[in-house]
Order: sequence, then C-alpha cells, then structure tokens
Amino acid sequence: MPVTQDVLVLATDDRIWFDADSLIRYLRDVEGMANGFFLEAEREGEFSKAVAAHATGDLMRQIADGLVLTSMTAAETIRSRRESRR
Repeated sequence: MPVTQDVLVLATDDRIWFDADSLIRYLRDVEGMANGFFLEAEREGEFSKAVAAHATGDLMRQIADGLVLTSMTAAETIRSRRESRR
C-alpha cells in the first residue's frame, strides 16, 4: 500500500511534504496489517513472529498517535495566531 496520492514535493527546498491525514491513515493501515500478522503467527504457534508483528503494530500506533497530537497542536497554534491578528 504505497503513499502516493497526497504527496506534495516542493522544489524550492528539496523536501517531501505529506498530508498528515494521509500519512496517519497509512500508518493505521500498516498497524492493522501487523495485527493480522500477529493473530496469524499466534494461531500457528510462531511466537517470535508474533512478538515482531505485535511490536511493529504497536510502533505504528505510537507514531500515528504522535502525528495526530502534533497535527492538532499545530492546527491550534495556527488558529490562535490568526485570531490574534484580528
């Protein structure tokens, strides 16, 4: 599942900018896939694979949660700056 639809590349600074919602959705999809791998590995008794899949899912969840919080904070900061200019 590639992240290709909502990527914005700015040539002026050679950076790649992602739409936060798209990146969060992508990370949630990866988390879901990892959880599926976890359940499958656990069912088959492959506990080292289960641990790896669980850790991957947890990591994706933490990153996505951090991006949600960062996005909310950034939106609030921008909103308060706009309101103070009025």
